[in-house]
Amino acid sequence: MGQLKKPDVAAGPLKALNEALHQLHLDAGEPSLPRMAKAWAEGYLSGKYKTTRSTSSVGALFSSGELPNGEALSDLVALLMTEFMDTQDGQVKAKQTEFRRLRTAAANHLRAPSPSALVNGLRRTGNGYLRLADAVQQAENLDARSITAANRRNAYLHAATVATETLGVDDTVTQELNRRLDNLEPERWTE
Repeated sequence: MGQLKKPDVAAGPLKALNEALHQLHLDAGEPSLPRMAKAWAEGYLSGKYKTTRSTSSVGALFSSGELPNGEALSDLVALLMTEFMDTQDGQVKAKQTEFRRLRTAAANHLRAPSPSALVNGLRRTGNGYLRLADAVQQAENLDARSITAANRRNAYLHAATVATETLGVDDTVTQELNRRLDNLEPERWTE
């Protein structure tokens, strides 16, 4: 038994999904990863679950910070509720529906946003700026998708470096990227 590692995920739907999953694990009495993997394998062999997972892949569902596979998430919810909690089938189905909604919200949030005006402007100026536009787009996509703090910081740092090399330190695009880098929330800078 024990608390499982929580990933560094920025506030948003993916964090809400991960927090709900950790709360369900707590409600189930905090079973260990090996106990969950063993119960999952036994349930899979008996036809109770659609998927099976190793100890490390069960742990990854809790701690990777990535969007979990829908079937695996549904099976994990059922596993925690039926193997480690005294719940009825209707309660399990309701909880699976709740987690399906949370996962859908997170998936929609993680879809890459449309390029910003800054990116579109850089793309219109010609081939010399495509590398910079791609670097800015990557940084904005990582920022919008709530990826880890280190990844967001590295992407904006790369974009600011490319801007400095391409446009110079005094250019407004370089200054904007440096402003975005400086304005990342303090908790996003922790690793």
